Amino acid sequence: MIVPYFLVLFLAVSFAGPEKPANALIETLLGQQEENIFKQGQAHYQKYCIACHAASNIMVASPKFGDKADWSARLASMKTLKALAQSANIGKGAMPAKGLCTECKEKDLQAAILYMMRGQE
Repeated sequence: MIVPYFLVLFLAVSFAGPEKPANALIETLLGQQEENIFKQGQAHYQKYCIACHAASNIMVASPKFGDKADWSARLASMKTLKALAQSANIGKGAMPAKGLCTECKEKDLQAAILYMMRGQE
């Protein structure tokens, strides 16, 4: 009975097809942006977001800087960058509205989110 098991395993692997990366949606989204968006996002991130979204912060359940798997899950559940920014605008969980950036507009929140998704200093 060992032969049928290996045959099933072989067929399952052979016909599974190529696996899509979990962050394909993020990579597409990031590839559509101009560099100045990331510079704007970096400024907002460093001023308002870094305390909770830094990769080294293990105390907060926020999506971490550069963690594409975490951001992919958020983007998949929210569907669009605009929806993610709107969520940040009103606050979510322990995150206060706009992450305490009272002067931030939706485009500023989107830039910060894109910068955190990309994860390059």
